[in-house]
Amino acid sequence: MSVARVYHMTLATRGYSPSQNAWSFEAHYTAALSGDIGDVRLDLADFGIPHFRGAVMRRYGLRIPESKIRVGWEREEPALSSSPDVHVEFREMTYRGKQTYARRLPSEVLRYDVEYDPEADYGEIDDDEYDEATSDDDDEYEDESDESEDEEEYDNDERP
Repeated sequence: MSVARVYHMTLATRGYSPSQNAWSFEAHYTAALSGDIGDVRLDLADFGIPHFRGAVMRRYGLRIPESKIRVGWEREEPALSSSPDVHVEFREMTYRGKQTYARRLPSEVLRYDVEYDPEADYGEIDDDEYDEATSDDDDEYEDESDESEDEEEYDNDERP
């Protein structure tokens, strides 16, 4: 029987939106698992990445490609025993100029024994589709600002 360890994994992504400036999302996963450190890290990352992408999709409607997610690890600590529970804490940061606004979101407890199905469609998109989708959003904001200027000119023409 192998030794149980507490693993701390951080998944993070960031981006830019013309309406919200820069933003980033983080999820901190904590699990007490036993097994080879390298294997457990790979399995926990395979478990956490689809969950993180789904959580961002549910909360914000953003589809994040797997290549845009950074996985970080802290040093493992000894645990009394292994547990199938994975505790997840989410954070959202918004950056406007020199100001940073952080918000902690509700935490979750997941069961690690749930198998990840690679055949299931989790709303994944390729990097090219992601770039196209974000560039289209920029065009939409520019078009909206042009329309509002036209409306202002029209309003000014009607006034005596």
